[in-house]
Amino acid sequence: MNPGNPINQFIPPTPRCVPAGSLVFKQGDEAREMFLIEEGELLAFDNKGNEERELFRMGKGSLVGVTSIFEHEPKHHSVKALTEVKLSVVDEACMASLLKATPVWLLTVIKTIISRTRVAKQHTQVPLFSDPLESLSRFLFLRYMGKPLEMVEIVHEYSWLTRASEESIRGALRSLVRRSMINLVAGENGPDSRIIIEQPMLLDLFVNYLICEKTKRKYPPFQLSPREKSCLEFLNLEKAVLTKESNDWLKYLQVANPEASVAEIIKFQELGILYRDREPGRLKLQRIKLEHFLLAIHNEASIKGSCL
Repeated sequence: MNPGNPINQFIPPTPRCVPAGSLVFKQGDEAREMFLIEEGELLAFDNKGNEERELFRMGKGSLVGVTSIFEHEPKHHSVKALTEVKLSVVDEACMASLLKATPVWLLTVIKTIISRTRVAKQHTQVPLFSDPLESLSRFLFLRYMGKPLEMVEIVHEYSWLTRASEESIRGALRSLVRRSMINLVAGENGPDSRIIIEQPMLLDLFVNYLICEKTKRKYPPFQLSPREKSCLEFLNLEKAVLTKESNDWLKYLQVANPEASVAEIIKFQELGILYRDREPGRLKLQRIKLEHFLLAIHNEASIKGSCL
């Protein structure tokens, strides 16, 4: 390089200090600048309605705004300082002075890496589920331990796990409330800030129903005939552990419904409500399976959404 030739002179980055809480740039800004974080931490975010959604954080040594200077694109999100931040600002003039001494092949490598990094980052910001209703129901079923759940914590935790927007999460929660699967009550954070789940197993059954709907399969509890349902209700009256031979099970069911037949015994075996005991020729009642079937049957309107 010839220091006397102003065209070939290197223009150094400009130092900038950003106070904590201040914006570095806003989403959509077209200023072609790149930032190197010398000290401190930045937060990238976007706005959904009036609420701010955190995307990711960056610390010392990170580069911010690379695509805006290499690909001449507006800023994809807003960035603010979480702490006092010291930046080195690389504008177009600074970058141009540096690139003049860079081989063409290296420029191509840099642009390829930037492009692929941007695509990868976009993929990490796409929600894992197109409709959070199924996955949120499973999440609540697994998360509930008999105590009220704080709405804010649930929304943040589920959003972090699935990258779903807060708006879509709250929409799914409202749907569960309308289906009478959860209740919202007042808490320390205001009205409707706590989630109560009276029958957690209903959420698990709801997930199984949604999976059947998605895969075009019939949901077994809703395929039972009135006679089969009445037989299940009768079986549920007996709280003792029952083990009987097939013929004795048939006689037992005929006490409640004289029209009961071997077909019901076979059907209940297929569904796992009756299963073969260790003793040859005897069938045992699977009470948990029975209770799950009846819970689904009793809440058919809620599960199907016909109550909405």
